[in-house]
Amino acid sequence: SDMKKPDSKYLQDYFKEKKEEYGKRDTVDQDMYDLYHGSYVQELPAHVKADPIQTGYATQFIDRVKGIFTHTPPSFSMEPTGEGDEAVKHTSEVETFLNALFPAMQQEADEATWHLQTEDVLLYGRGISQMPPAGGIYWKDYPLSEDGEEPGDYNKRTENWKKGRRLPIAWRHVPAIGSYPEWDDWGLSEICTTEIRTIRRLKNEYPKKAAKTLLEEFGKDDSKKLSFMKYANREYLGYFVGAEVNAEPKPLSIIEHHCGEVPYIYIKGKTSSSHKPEHATKSLLYHMRPLILYLEKLLVQKGTAIRIWCWPQLVVKRKMDSVMGDDGNPIQRNFDLQAGTTLELLEGEEVSFLVWTGNAPDIDEQIAIIQRYLDRMGLSSVMYGTTASDASSGYAINTLIQAAQSLFGPIGERLGMGYTR
Repeated sequence: SDMKKPDSKYLQDYFKEKKEEYGKRDTVDQDMYDLYHGSYVQELPAHVKADPIQTGYATQFIDRVKGIFTHTPPSFSMEPTGEGDEAVKHTSEVETFLNALFPAMQQEADEATWHLQTEDVLLYGRGISQMPPAGGIYWKDYPLSEDGEEPGDYNKRTENWKKGRRLPIAWRHVPAIGSYPEWDDWGLSEICTTEIRTIRRLKNEYPKKAAKTLLEEFGKDDSKKLSFMKYANREYLGYFVGAEVNAEPKPLSIIEHHCGEVPYIYIKGKTSSSHKPEHATKSLLYHMRPLILYLEKLLVQKGTAIRIWCWPQLVVKRKMDSVMGDDGNPIQRNFDLQAGTTLELLEGEEVSFLVWTGNAPDIDEQIAIIQRYLDRMGLSSVMYGTTASDASSGYAINTLIQAAQSLFGPIGERLGMGYTR
């Protein structure tokens, strides 16, 4: 193979190139992140006293769809590769092994890798997990065959040694934000992912030599956070710190992984034929986002109207010559409105409440229209256990289910393809 062993200069050039190529996609990713986590700021007029309202629609929608795909762990079903009972037996053994392997790897990772990757597929249009070989860490003391030892005895000894050991392969979720892949005619050829980690964690995970480099380069404060980069191609796996466009990252560990493929599971969700990174894969929220933000703005306006009309706005009309003080200035008066009490007015004063003149804008109708659009773009309200009047028939419900399958079916298929590979 002609795959290059990564070094600091190569990684800096790769990272700089990909940051430019994926810049617009990164902006879209951040918008989807903020929408899902509610960390966005609503744009409201500065002169209006308004309370921001967040519906949480994006979070509920992604979480419910995620539940559809992840209510059971990934399962594998295989066809026999040959004829006869032996082929069927072998296939059954492989199926049993794979169906036990992924839950075990997830348990050892101590994180819901399957759930997290699926969430990213829905939220960002792509989900990534890493499957690096861990034999050099957990199986470095694997027993060797002794001179004159019978094969059966050796196999028994190694089987006993394996008991209680961690698996020689890991399965880790990799955040989709900050991921920069490269593709060729055979699929994923390279990938670089970035995240933030503390020096303490890096010292615990990587060799003493790397810890010494960190100490010399970044100081003794273990709580300091560094940009951390993973890079992989079809031959090498590397870990670096200092993922910056204008600086060479420092290597922590570079190994030859012997997997024959990039040791990552890269699953695309909602896809298009566009070659632009910001359009090639899309979040399920991509087209919903403007409507969600608009709906929330309408609700804020509705809330402002409720505050104005339900907390009565008192209007006082006065004849200036009848409410002047001895000093020639208007008399300033505060009114204390209490039910069942008498309100005394001065000569020329008239009290009323602020009322709308003309036809009020029908904000309720607009809210209902936007909600219907969101209903069509995502999971229908019927799926939430609410039966709308126009969807009460079995035919209508079946139609909604078919619509959901047409949207989510291709995503489920790609989830299966990613793990099969």
